[in-house]
Amino acid sequence: MKSTKPPYRPWITLMALFFLSSAYPQQELTAREVVKRADDKMRGNTSQAEITIQIVRPS
Repeated sequence: MKSTKPPYRPWITLMALFFLSSAYPQQELTAREVVKRADDKMRGNTSQAEITIQIVRPS
């Protein structure tokens, strides 16, 4: 015997997913905030650098 699914089942699933996703508020980020968060993740909590400085003084 062939099982038949109701034709509205995919729509019910899609609507449920839509309502569930809209139940949790989404943060609206600006481009500046996205770049800052990516930069913060890349840098981590600590930074190290090896620097050479040339000081030129007038004589």
